[in-house]
Amino acid sequence: CFFGFSPVFQIPTIHSLIHCLLFPSSIFDWSIIFSIALTVSVFLLVRLRKEYYLALFIFWRVGYNVLLGLMLRSQSDWNLLVRFAKRYGFGQNAGKRRGVWQTYFIGEIIKKLDLDDKEFNSLPVEFTTWILFRAFVDTVLVNDFLSHTLFGIAYFKPPVYDGNGPELFGIGWRDWFRYSAGTLLLLINYGIKMEGNRVVSDFAWYWGDFFFYQVNEPTTPTTDSKTPYSPTAPPPASSFELAPHPMYSVGYIGFYATALIAKSYTVFFVSLGAHLSQILFFFFVESHHFERTYGNVAEESISTGNSNSLTPKIKKKKKKTVLQSLFRRDLLIFKNFDPFRSTDVLTVLVWVLTFLNAIVVGRVGENHEKNWKVWQALFWRLVFSGVLGYILHLQSKYTFWSRHFIKFGETSFDAFRHWKIIYNLCQSMTYISFFLCAFMLYKPPEVWLVGSVMLKHTVALILILLHIWTTFSIHKTLGEYGWFFGDFFIDSLTTPTKQTNHPTLSQGPTYTGLYRFLNHPNAWAAAASAWGVTVVTGSPHVLMVTVLGQLSGWCFVFLVEAPHMRRRYGDSVRSQNLVDDLLVNGGAVGGASMMSRSYESGSYLSKTMSSSSLKKVKSPIAAVVQEAVNEVKPRVDKIVTGARNIVKSNVEKSHWSQTQFLPRQLYTITFPITSPYPLFFSSSNIQRFQLGNPITIQFTCARETLKRRDWIGIYPAGENLSTEVTTSKSYSRWMFLTATVKNEDDDTVPDEDQGLRVVTGNLCFRRGKIPWQVGTYEARYHYDGGYSVVAISKPFEIVAECFQWMDDSGAVVVGRAGQELGGLEKNENEILRIEAFLRVHVERCVDVDVLGKGGIPLDVNEDILARVEMDEWIKDLSENEYIFYLAWLGVFLTVFFFEADFRIYKENVAKRIVYGIKQMFGIEFSWHVVGYMGTVRLLARRVEFWPCTNFIPCVFVYL
Repeated sequence: CFFGFSPVFQIPTIHSLIHCLLFPSSIFDWSIIFSIALTVSVFLLVRLRKEYYLALFIFWRVGYNVLLGLMLRSQSDWNLLVRFAKRYGFGQNAGKRRGVWQTYFIGEIIKKLDLDDKEFNSLPVEFTTWILFRAFVDTVLVNDFLSHTLFGIAYFKPPVYDGNGPELFGIGWRDWFRYSAGTLLLLINYGIKMEGNRVVSDFAWYWGDFFFYQVNEPTTPTTDSKTPYSPTAPPPASSFELAPHPMYSVGYIGFYATALIAKSYTVFFVSLGAHLSQILFFFFVESHHFERTYGNVAEESISTGNSNSLTPKIKKKKKKTVLQSLFRRDLLIFKNFDPFRSTDVLTVLVWVLTFLNAIVVGRVGENHEKNWKVWQALFWRLVFSGVLGYILHLQSKYTFWSRHFIKFGETSFDAFRHWKIIYNLCQSMTYISFFLCAFMLYKPPEVWLVGSVMLKHTVALILILLHIWTTFSIHKTLGEYGWFFGDFFIDSLTTPTKQTNHPTLSQGPTYTGLYRFLNHPNAWAAAASAWGVTVVTGSPHVLMVTVLGQLSGWCFVFLVEAPHMRRRYGDSVRSQNLVDDLLVNGGAVGGASMMSRSYESGSYLSKTMSSSSLKKVKSPIAAVVQEAVNEVKPRVDKIVTGARNIVKSNVEKSHWSQTQFLPRQLYTITFPITSPYPLFFSSSNIQRFQLGNPITIQFTCARETLKRRDWIGIYPAGENLSTEVTTSKSYSRWMFLTATVKNEDDDTVPDEDQGLRVVTGNLCFRRGKIPWQVGTYEARYHYDGGYSVVAISKPFEIVAECFQWMDDSGAVVVGRAGQELGGLEKNENEILRIEAFLRVHVERCVDVDVLGKGGIPLDVNEDILARVEMDEWIKDLSENEYIFYLAWLGVFLTVFFFEADFRIYKENVAKRIVYGIKQMFGIEFSWHVVGYMGTVRLLARRVEFWPCTNFIPCVFVYL
């Protein structure tokens, strides 16, 4: 062992306290025996008032918590005890002559350790100081335990049989039950103390690391102050893993067992005060020392995502910087309130209005007032657990919340910021409305010291304090990132490393704090205060609100949080916590796992329900539904088929007379391969066009039967039931043939068999004439302005090229999950690739035809919507119904309407751009974003910074 720069030394054999009391060898052992004998003798031989033993216990409890606390705190902060030992010559080979008392005590230490002078001089002064301090601790602890035992005996009330129920030896069954329960609790307390001493060893039991460190034990603390932790060490005994800080929590259950046996409220309340003082001792002394010596392990693990992470420091610093930017001074219930922030002011305004309403309405008198308070509490509980839980569920599966903000040009950070405000408001209003309801239903007792009134209020206070401590402990473990469910929104802080195979998994959660013992502590202890208030009020209405709140809290955890953890972290989450492990498997799995992650794994309860109960319910229902579907399906199919045939027959008969004498074999529709615009083929030899590219259609027809109003339209494949007539709308995706083939005699080819001339022509569909949605389409040749079909092309596809993201090594990845920091690191090369890729799509949307017409390419810094030309747009309108404006409304009204419609057309162009971005990048923007960003460069940076996590599969990828 060593301390600071002290040399490593071998710890000599140190006997236990029981051994020293049975075989005393030094003045330290004899002094403890003398104090025990004196106290017991006074108790047996001298008749003192029972208040004397109360004062005796308070004296030793103050000596434990206050005196020992001050000594340990000064040693931890300033090494004060060791410095005093050095000053007064208790170290080896002291520089000055030792006094009589120093020489005497050193001799007693040598006797206690069974050493000679040479062996003692090899020990550092830190160890000698610890031995002296340990002897003093033994004296205080033994007398503290003995004085509490005598205090309980002094206040013991002998049982008196009241004649109700059975009795044994003159003692009623209620008293026998109290004695049995108290004895059982004492045995449990003894077992916990012995188990704790065995697990932590004497070094931690006597606060050895306040003086020096053990080399064979790691310097990473666990959740319990006296539990050494090692990532590779075998797990400690599972019975010691039942509760956080077991030495100071369940380890004091014997105090309450004594009060139960004594049947004394005085013993109970004094024991409760002593227990609270011990918790304060842990908080101000031991917890302070561990954070000062070992650092805040939980905070580091949260910031990095894993306490054992090997992530480089620069990445940890960047993630820490992001956390600082996300969580600066957020309003957390009442914490960090800022009167200069509008959101804080509005939140407090809602609180004030709620309180004023309660004051104005006054105490509950009428039923409608009481019901209104109850319904208000139920409403906020439903909003908090139900509505917000459903939003988180949608966010986890579909990034519902973030997509809304990204759609309108904001980021996931903005979505998370607004979520925090709403979540804090709903959470605070849930507590405020509940406590207001309970306050208005509470009736103060007239007498406090009669019956169980004081006990009820004490239990309620304990449960409220338990809730407060649980809340602070959960927040300390999770941090604000986990408190506000950050991993539902900010994926970049939990992005996997290159070694992670799954694109959505990080290195997985670790378990610390309360999560070391329970997977979902917020599901069990978060409603403790509500149950305490329910006990005090005794109101069935408050009980109803509490029960519904508890059930909704469980549903929130097991239906929202646990599935999210399984989806996000996969098999790296544990299926059982330490309590489940102990109760189900007897601790065989091992309970040394620590939790630093903000959330929990899927619980044993939910898995059991889904694998047993739910299957039993689902199987018969599914069988009945399937049987009904099988019976109805043939009848429905027969009706649908008959209706389709009737409609098809009637429609075809009405149009067949127009085309029955046409040489339909001469009418064809094809797509020329020599078009200046790229044309591709799928694996099934289906022709494909890139989204936004003009579509060139080549047709043939008979010159003698060609009409001036023949036209070709583009329709989704399968939308029309008949091949003889078109029944669906074309949405302006059509063109006349006459203007294209008139006077083109050079293109005519004679038909030898029928003496007819075959005319060939091309139509180029662009802008509003082409489909702006991916899918499968077909072109239809219609005769003489009607809807009779004489030719149909083969199906063709409109596809969007999916952008190929690259990771740091240059390998192609699916989506953005392959990059470690997502949008946090600006990769200039990636941005340039996005700009070039996006510019081509934008040029097609604004009709900058570089390939066909040799137009000027769009600059990345050029205003996108400014390239939408007025004259080209009017040319588009000249073939539609808007041309009639010129004849009926005059020039002024025509220009007025054109200007209004031109703005609508720009809106349609912006919608085409964002639709293409959704298909090619998997990001859904609102069309307003195009106007906000303005240029291709800014739009590309928006795309690069925050792509969505759930990418839409691309229809077509260039190879």
